[in-house]
Amino acid sequence: MLDSQVEWQPPDDAFDRGVLHGPDEVASHFRSWLGAWEYYRVEPEELIEVGEEVVVVSRETARGRGSGAEVHARRVTGVYTVRHGKVVRLRTFGDKATALSAIGFTE
Repeated sequence: MLDSQVEWQPPDDAFDRGVLHGPDEVASHFRSWLGAWEYYRVEPEELIEVGEEVVVVSRETARGRGSGAEVHARRVTGVYTVRHGKVVRLRTFGDKATALSAIGFTE
């Protein structure tokens, strides 16, 4: 589902904020990220289509592998740019309003 030229921009509060390029780089990042968690779950709560953009508001829950620290109901919003059925760009934001503003849309 990822385009061969996909770009992923992590949220501003991410430890490593560099843009990732291509499916292999994105997959490698997520394998590393998921390795830190005993469990990690993302549940989409809302989808908003605006042209070729899809805004996905999700809720994350997780437990740290080593620390056992719990993350309860953190919300994150992704803006997926979809062309020809593939994700060509993903930007991640801390809240829905910022994500919508980034694509020039308000509710």
